[in-house]
Amino acid sequence: MTFQMPQAGGKKTRFQRLKLFISQFDENWPKQPCAVASEEIERIKREAHIGREICAFAGKQLLKGWPEEFQWYAENLGECGCQFNFQIDFTVYPISKNTLNKNRGHLPHLFIGQLGIDSYYLAYDYSENLPTPHLVWASYSETLFRAADTLEKLLFASAFLNYAFYEYEWQYKCIFPASISNSSSIDENAYLERLSQKYYSILTECQFQQAWFSTNTDQFFLKDDICFILSRDFDTDDTYHTLLGRMGSNNERQIKHLIQIMQSNGIICEKIWR
Repeated sequence: MTFQMPQAGGKKTRFQRLKLFISQFDENWPKQPCAVASEEIERIKREAHIGREICAFAGKQLLKGWPEEFQWYAENLGECGCQFNFQIDFTVYPISKNTLNKNRGHLPHLFIGQLGIDSYYLAYDYSENLPTPHLVWASYSETLFRAADTLEKLLFASAFLNYAFYEYEWQYKCIFPASISNSSSIDENAYLERLSQKYYSILTECQFQQAWFSTNTDQFFLKDDICFILSRDFDTDDTYHTLLGRMGSNNERQIKHLIQIMQSNGIICEKIWR
């Protein structure tokens, strides 16, 4: 299937752009904004202690503000929520059904979604004194790592991973033969950085451009009819400790040329069977 890529733009066109992209794959995606009732917004603000000072890291007193982009979410998707459960398992909850913050308002987070069942929560992190809190993956006890620069990027990236990538006629995963050892002598971060730089070097040499909707855990690179995705891969212990490369295309000649380049750099390319 040939599809239109996610389009960048401003806040005023955010809902329409998201609708235009996702409706190519999901006919049930909302056609019009579905705002949540103001009473539900006030409820979640109370539960999350929005507008109050909290004791955050190192005893600092920080004010929990209401993120502007989450207000946009409340006005456009707050009643229906966003659920991606075709190829990934990620939900940003309808505000009326979000009870994640109840009895947890003292925590330096505003919890808004979840990755899978009994896994990480998507949250705004108030532990640093920033004009806009970071969007992070977190547990109820700690922030684990950054999720994305913005909720908009995360929604587009999630939609691409859930729908678009699997519409490519040709799909491959890329694997380095070496794996990370469980030995404590291995510097995991240094290893991941070396793998990342290897991929970046190849993609830069091939003149790929990083897509605007890339996130901290999923980076998208585009050229002609090929999309290459570099993702932090989650293991069975819910710790992402390796990199997964995937490439998709509807052009057999282009993707086979990229496969040859990857293989010449010691990277194994395996076809993803649908």
